[in-house]
Amino acid sequence: MGAAADQRPASLAAKRGRDRQAEEDLAVLRDVLAEPEANPDPDMKAAKSALMQAIELARRAKRKGPEDGAGPSNAPNVTTNTAAAAASAPAPIAADLTPSGAAPGVPDQAGMSASGPGPTSATAADVGGPGQQGLERRRSGEEAAPGEGAGGAPVAGGAVGDGGQGTGAASDKERGFTTLNSVHTMAVPVVNELADLFTSTDVGTMTCMLAKLSVEKYLTARLDETRQAVHSKLSGALKEFRIMNANAALRTPNKLIFPETYKYLPIWCLGLMKCAAFRGGAKDVAADERIPVGHFLMAGSGEDVCRLAYPQAFALHDPSVGPWGLEQPDGTVQLPPCVPLATQVLAEGGVYLVDTGRVFVMWLGRAMSPQWCLEVFGTDPTSLPQDTSAISPEPQRDTPMSRRVCCVLRALREGRSLHQEVFVVRQGSGMDAAVLPYFVEDRTPATQSYTDYMVSLHKAVGGMVEA
Repeated sequence: MGAAADQRPASLAAKRGRDRQAEEDLAVLRDVLAEPEANPDPDMKAAKSALMQAIELARRAKRKGPEDGAGPSNAPNVTTNTAAAAASAPAPIAADLTPSGAAPGVPDQAGMSASGPGPTSATAADVGGPGQQGLERRRSGEEAAPGEGAGGAPVAGGAVGDGGQGTGAASDKERGFTTLNSVHTMAVPVVNELADLFTSTDVGTMTCMLAKLSVEKYLTARLDETRQAVHSKLSGALKEFRIMNANAALRTPNKLIFPETYKYLPIWCLGLMKCAAFRGGAKDVAADERIPVGHFLMAGSGEDVCRLAYPQAFALHDPSVGPWGLEQPDGTVQLPPCVPLATQVLAEGGVYLVDTGRVFVMWLGRAMSPQWCLEVFGTDPTSLPQDTSAISPEPQRDTPMSRRVCCVLRALREGRSLHQEVFVVRQGSGMDAAVLPYFVEDRTPATQSYTDYMVSLHKAVGGMVEA
C-alpha cells in the first residue's frame, strides 16, 4: 500500500506533464493552420478546417477528463486523430509516377518511354497501389465501396470526424483528397537514322542553346573553361559526323568533313567566344559590359544570339551598287551589301555600319568622301572632332544620302525589342580598339583568327578520331 501510494503522485505528475506538452503541441499546430495563404487550395482549405475541428474536439475532451488522473481518461487519442487528419490531406501532385529504377520522362535505348511503349497513363490507383476495382466503379459512376478513397485507393484511418472509419460515402472534397485523373508521358521518335539528325539540325537554335548554357557555366567556372566547353561541344559533334562518314574521311584525310547545315556553326561558336560575355579575363572586359551581354544572350532569341555572335557589316559609302535605303512600293527597304567581318576588307575611303543587335557602330575610314560626310553629318571630314561620340547621323537631314542612311537604320530597328543607338568611330582614333572585337575573322592578342580556329578545330576532330 505504501509503495502504491508513493507511486500515485509521481504518475499523476507525469500525466499532467504529458497533458501540458500535448496542449502546447496542439496550440502550435493550431497557430500554423490558422496562418493565411496567398493562393489557398479549396481541398487543402477543407482539410485544414477538418483538422482544426479535430484539435478543438480534443481540447474539449481533455477539459472534461478526470483531474486526479485516477481511472481511464475520456480524452480521445490526439495522436491518432491528428494522424487520421494528416492522412486525409491531399497528397502532392508532383509525385514520381515512374516505376522503380526508371527516370521520369527519360526514353530508353529503343526510343520508347521508360514506363512502357507508347503513351502511358498513370492514375491515382496506380500511385496508391491496390484499389483498381474501386477506380473502375468511380469511372462507371458507381459509389465507392467502404474504405476506399479517391480512385479506389484505401483510406488510412478514414475521414476526420467519422470515428476513424472509412465510409466512402463522403466526397473527395470532404475527405480532403485531390483526385489525380491521368498523367500521360509519351516519347516520340524524331529521326530514324542518326544521319538525319545532322542534316535536319537548326544551327541557329543550336548556337542559341550553346550561348545560354555557356552563360550558366561561367557563373560557376572560369572563362577559359567556358570557352573550352563551347569548343569541345563543337568538336565532339563534328567527330561523330566524321565517324559516320569514315569512308569519305579516308579519301580526304586533310579536309574537315561536316554536314551542309553546320557550315555557319564554327564561325558562330568563334564569335561567341569572342563576345564580351566570354572574351578574355576580368581585366580585359569590364563587369558593366560583360553582365549586360550575358543577360542579352540569356533573354535573346536565336536570331539575336546569332547576330551578336557574327554581326552584319553594311557598306554605306557607295550609292551606285543598288537602290539600297530606298523604300519600295510594297513598303520594304533594300539593305546595303554586306562585307565579311575582317579589317582587311575595309577600305580607307569607305563607311561601314556594324549591326550587333545591341548597338550600331558606324566606322568611318580616314579617306572617306567629303560629300558623303557633308550630307550625313553636315560638315566636312576635316572638321569632325577627334572624339566622335558627340556626332550622330540622326536626326535625318534633307539630303539624299542622309535619307538613305536613316531609312536603313529604321528598317534594321523594326521588330526588335530594344532601340539601338548609333556610335560613330573613326579609323585611327582611340575608340576603334573597342570595335575590333566585332570583327570576328581577325586575330586579336587573346583570340585566334577564323582561319587559325578552323585549323585547330580540324586537328581536334582528327586527333579525337585517331585516338
